[in-house]
Amino acid sequence: MCGAGTFKAVRSNDACGMCQAGKFKAAQGVNTFCDECPAGKFKAAQGVNTFCDECPAGKFKAAPGVNVACDNCAAGMFKATSGVNTFCDNCAAGKFKAAQGVNTFCDECPAGMFKAAPGVNVLCDECPAGKHKASSGVNTACDECEAGKYKAVAGVNTACNHCEAGKYKAVAGVNTACDICEAGKHKSSSYLNIACDWCVAGTYRATSGVNVECDVCEAGSYSSSVGASLCVKCPSNSISERGSTASTECMCNAGYFREDPSSPACSVCAAGKFMASIGALTCTYCEKGKYSGVGATTCVDGFQPPDIEDELMQAAKMYPTCNCTRSWREIRQSKPNTRTGGLGELMVPDKYEVWMCLQDNMCSTPADWFCYVFNEQTLKFEAWGFNSDLKVVKIHV
Repeated sequence: MCGAGTFKAVRSNDACGMCQAGKFKAAQGVNTFCDECPAGKFKAAQGVNTFCDECPAGKFKAAPGVNVACDNCAAGMFKATSGVNTFCDNCAAGKFKAAQGVNTFCDECPAGMFKAAPGVNVLCDECPAGKHKASSGVNTACDECEAGKYKAVAGVNTACNHCEAGKYKAVAGVNTACDICEAGKHKSSSYLNIACDWCVAGTYRATSGVNVECDVCEAGSYSSSVGASLCVKCPSNSISERGSTASTECMCNAGYFREDPSSPACSVCAAGKFMASIGALTCTYCEKGKYSGVGATTCVDGFQPPDIEDELMQAAKMYPTCNCTRSWREIRQSKPNTRTGGLGELMVPDKYEVWMCLQDNMCSTPADWFCYVFNEQTLKFEAWGFNSDLKVVKIHV
């Protein structure tokens, strides 16, 4: 009989031999051969092998046989402990193993990469567009970009990019691009832009786009509130400086004046008056021996009757609601409240020959009647202006 760990293949008087590497014999007996090591075990050398050794950590043996060594774990797999290792384990989600070897553990995914599921993970995946991963670790997913940031392409994205000037992103998410600023807004710098800034008063932005700055309102216009998409034109016959912020900054042109300082409307200087500068609150009478027409910026020597047609044209713009729809008959019947007369040297024959002033007109007052010129061709009265400016009739108050 041979002892445990030995054998004798044929009957003879020779001593029993030791088991070969990869084999063992557990017990004493009629041992004519040694047994092969089972799966998960090995025996490295010939000897009195009464058992096979368990595979060390990082190795395995899938099948029984003459197992003189265990095999290294494949790439994407590992074995944490020694034992009857018949297989290696898959790497967990968030981990990988790039190469075959004595793999006792899997490596954590590097920054900018992830692995969503367990498996034979030989590498981690790059973060998709709109996501990032700042650090290495058990990265089972990449993080969404923060508000004010984006990532346009997939890759080893360790951080998202700041929105460029003229763009913003209001919320966190899979931000593959930043949004352009709306009309009336801008963003001057590239940073954590979660909103665009309103255009300040005196500026505007007409359209949405990559608005890095707002446009300044041109001379003759203004914007009084933030977020303007356009500038408001100054009232007729007025001008403003660039970047004006209110209608009150619109100054009346030369030849015009502002009767009410709280109103933006400009009135034309009457004949016989002038205003050389802008922004006036009143017009100045011409000196004795000088004259001016309607809307004059200076007076000239001598006397020249004003152009009645030009005056009527200006008056139509100034007094668009001061209409007179009465007939001559109705006017004659209200004679105590009416004054009429000929235009004299202002006359345009067969067209403008007589004037009329009314006390009870919608535009007149007891102290200042409103006057008209009769158009012989259209048979209608055309607004001329207040008697206080025209001085065609003396009114007793």
